[in-house]
Amino acid sequence: MSKSYKITGHEALRLAKRDNLTLRCHANPVDPEDREVTASEAEDILREDPSLIYVTVEPTGEWVGCDGTGYNVSDYFDGGRYRGADGDGAEPVWRDAGAEAMDDSSDGATTIYYVDRYRDGQAMDILGPYDSLASARDALEVGEEETRVKPYDGVIDELTERHPGSTVRLVESWDAECDSDCDSIYSVTIS
Repeated sequence: MSKSYKITGHEALRLAKRDNLTLRCHANPVDPEDREVTASEAEDILREDPSLIYVTVEPTGEWVGCDGTGYNVSDYFDGGRYRGADGDGAEPVWRDAGAEAMDDSSDGATTIYYVDRYRDGQAMDILGPYDSLASARDALEVGEEETRVKPYDGVIDELTERHPGSTVRLVESWDAECDSDCDSIYSVTIS
């Protein structure tokens, strides 16, 4: 398991948009619960108090702007604060902490993966389960022109119905044609 990092403020929002991360807002006098927020909500909150917005992440092992040779993730932090891309534009690619959950974790939970191929505004057949994220990625054959996007709630609802009491979340999602076609991978963690 990779070391996890907390990135706050405007950098959290930027990276959440780029790497499809889960944005959170710390508890505060206006909202007493620490909770997940949308990018739009985060933008509003950032205007008032940037320290409230954060992502908890771990490196994927991939890099933007370089192949990662000779780079160290911890060098991108100064006193716990994320510094962002270096002068050459190089920085780590992130995923939500725990996104690569072990299939047989210490608490007895099992994580399986499903693929959804969304076309012309309609959810297609949900394919799977796959026993690893790598197998699910192979099933998608994601193209280079695709970019990550947000989840389709109908798939989360369907998988939650199939696996009552489980935790379902979007792992990765890509868009090839401006929101009309989308390929996604969802994880289902069964306790």
